[in-house]
Amino acid sequence: MKKLWLIALVFSAILPMCAQTQGRIVFEEEWERKFRKWSMTEKYTWELIFNDTMAICRWVKPEIDEGVGAVRTYRWMQDLSDIYVSFPREKRVEDAQDFMRRTFVMQDAFPPFKWKMTGKQGLVESYPCMEAMYVDGQDTIYAWFSPRIPISIGPREFRGLPGMILFIEADGGSRKITIQSVDLEYLPTPEDFVYKLPKGQKMDYAKFLQLRREKADELKEMYGQ
Repeated sequence: MKKLWLIALVFSAILPMCAQTQGRIVFEEEWERKFRKWSMTEKYTWELIFNDTMAICRWVKPEIDEGVGAVRTYRWMQDLSDIYVSFPREKRVEDAQDFMRRTFVMQDAFPPFKWKMTGKQGLVESYPCMEAMYVDGQDTIYAWFSPRIPISIGPREFRGLPGMILFIEADGGSRKITIQSVDLEYLPTPEDFVYKLPKGQKMDYAKFLQLRREKADELKEMYGQ
């Protein structure tokens, strides 16, 4: 991790001095789930509002189109209680996630992702980024982060890199989280950071990730994903 931070600091030093630590980013998530002879695609929108002390990533409820040819929206895609709250300076979180019809609440340190640098650099939209990865069971997660936005957060639970995560690819490319819009002129208000965690089972983050990993691997073996 020390090497990762050192590389990012060197990389960011060559960037224009326009680092931002507050704003609003909207992410789009698309996940094509394949089960042997059939598949379905889940689509989500996430709003991330942040400053240098706090960040909240909330699910944006979709507008349901009931017209002819409308894309089917499944029930669990219409009413999620997921919320991701980060305190970057303290490196702690307060998250709630729906998983297998249950809500889990984590009030813990940053999720224990063991990121490794791949050495790749590039642009996500107009933002210079670096790529990192970690292995999660049978899956490999790839993240592109920008030291130009020097805050250790990202969409959903993805955190822990020396810069804002702007792109995620997982599940062999079937799952992607991309930026829809970035507004670094947005000034968060106190109301933006008001939240209430839903009721759920409290769990250590490491144990929750292990549970989720085991169930995901079971599904892949069962349905031949």
